[in-house]
Amino acid sequence: MADYAFRPVTRDDLPVLVRWLAQPEVAAWWPGPDRQIALIRDDLGHRVMRQMIVVRDGAALAYAQSYPAHHWPAPHFAGLPADAVALDVFSGPDGGGRAAHGCAP
Repeated sequence: MADYAFRPVTRDDLPVLVRWLAQPEVAAWWPGPDRQIALIRDDLGHRVMRQMIVVRDGAALAYAQSYPAHHWPAPHFAGLPADAVALDVFSGPDGGGRAAHGCAP
């Protein structure tokens, strides 16, 4: 069985994330790769943002970030409990749309 792990994003991951953000499937939800990578880069080390690379058997396959849902203004989170956590994710080419990773084929 494959082992999954999460490790913190570093500046060394940014070139890979740029490539992932340029994928049409990712850009549909994370538009403007240059803007998105700037936001990711600016949030590195932010006190409330957790940015992680999802790794399976040693290979990076996805990006995940979590943060308190009410930390930044976000009208779509308005009805959530005060302690809600938001989770945003996207996968790289080796993680996208693969049934083995919990997605429908």
